[in-house]
Amino acid sequence: MLKDSASRPGLPLRSLLRGGRISGQHQEPNGRWYIRACDHDRHEPIAQAEPAKPEMPIQQVKTDQPHVLLDYLGDGLDIVFVGTAASDVSAARKHYYSGYNNAFYKCIYQAGIVPVLLSPEDDWRLSEYGIGLTDMVKNRHAGDDSNLLHSELSGGAPLLIKKILAFSPKMVCFNGKTAYTAFSGSGRHHFGLTGQNIGASRVFVVPSTSGRVNANAFFDGKTRFQWFQILAQQIADTCI
Repeated sequence: MLKDSASRPGLPLRSLLRGGRISGQHQEPNGRWYIRACDHDRHEPIAQAEPAKPEMPIQQVKTDQPHVLLDYLGDGLDIVFVGTAASDVSAARKHYYSGYNNAFYKCIYQAGIVPVLLSPEDDWRLSEYGIGLTDMVKNRHAGDDSNLLHSELSGGAPLLIKKILAFSPKMVCFNGKTAYTAFSGSGRHHFGLTGQNIGASRVFVVPSTSGRVNANAFFDGKTRFQWFQILAQQIADTCI
């Protein structure tokens, strides 16, 4: 930073600046000169590095078919969220819960499960907060759960169990009753803790965060947000 003045003699640096001979220079209206930081070898502005994705164990449980979205799973997780299948939008964008008006990231933030509001593009960062992601159906995507066959959904249960047993998160949360009933094989269900475990992992069910679900509706006497608040408390109690 250098203050320019017509009344001062032209010092060498000031003369170079006035002659436009320094890369990355610019002058503010107040007369001060600024020189942008440059790489000394290339004399080009230094690009700000993007945050590196963590080396999160991804899809370590071997499968015969490729996944539409890679699992975010690993050891030491507090909770793994299980959806039905990637939506068409999520498959195209390659990020979980990218569907229009999907409230997943809003719900986990407002309930206090994560301290910052993330976007679908930040799904890989959820591991920083002890959260993993997977789906019941991994080998195809669908615009709506009604487009998925029951055999496809229930057929994902053995692989899901294998994954959960491999990584043993403290809790497993099914995002919506469709995912849970396909897993459990029973049409009877309730939201909250199910009393069922997968290995050492407790099982919880929340109303779906899909944009098609009315956020103000009541599910077993509570709103979706209230169920996420209860989930947040369960996570806190489990991690003590």
